[in-house]
Amino acid sequence: MKAIAIYEELLEHCGNERFRKFVLERSNLGPTLISMGRQAQYRHESDRYIRHGYMAVVTKLANLLTSHSDKQDVKEYINSLGEEWKEFTQGELKKTNDTNNRSLGGQQPRHSMDEEDNDNHYEVNMEKIMARFSNFNQLISSNNSNNEEEEENEDQRKEEDLERD
Repeated sequence: MKAIAIYEELLEHCGNERFRKFVLERSNLGPTLISMGRQAQYRHESDRYIRHGYMAVVTKLANLLTSHSDKQDVKEYINSLGEEWKEFTQGELKKTNDTNNRSLGGQQPRHSMDEEDNDNHYEVNMEKIMARFSNFNQLISSNNSNNEEEEENEDQRKEEDLERD
């Protein structure tokens, strides 16, 4: 979305603190995020609540703003928002971030192993796979040889039986 891209550019790449402070103050970003955060859900006539679609943008911009609070001008801007900003970030924003960071289905994500460990594990498995394949191949070959010998012996018996008759 364009609004997010503009603020990302402003907060991440703009080196002019005066300009950044001017845009933050004039755009009314903080009070707008706070106001929209208060109305995070929409109530249907059936008394069901649904989260407003704009809350994704509110969350993204609020997280972007707080992540750049180490910059003096951004810090001053956030402090100028007062207690309402603290309530918003510790309330709706925290709840949303916790929900977004929760793993789905109660599963814990697997921790990836070091590449070296993974490669060594793979090589051991490949050796085992190749050994099993070789054993299987030998077993099939020996079964085929035994079957061929039995078929030859059976053919010889049939020929002998035919000669006797």
